[in-house]
Amino acid sequence: MNGCYLWCSTPSVANSCHFWWILSYDHAYQGHAQVAEIWNKAIQEDIDVLEAIQRSIDWSMDRVEGREMLVAADRPVAAIRRMLSKAVEAERTT
Repeated sequence: MNGCYLWCSTPSVANSCHFWWILSYDHAYQGHAQVAEIWNKAIQEDIDVLEAIQRSIDWSMDRVEGREMLVAADRPVAAIRRMLSKAVEAERTT
């Protein structure tokens, strides 16, 4: 079976995101039940991992080690986040 799996996310509110899972495969393949079983298992594994990560973040936020740590690859996104925060704050004060 040939196919593609795409996973996308976008923040919705604090501590929450929207997730989209997209599956594409050759419909000539006769194992539709197998695909559904694998697909459902993969989605549940993703959910389990993401929920565990969020629990870990929630648990550690009040601790020193829970502070956000950025790496070089985070620099552009962190800069945009700071710019947006400043713009929102400026809008609130005017």
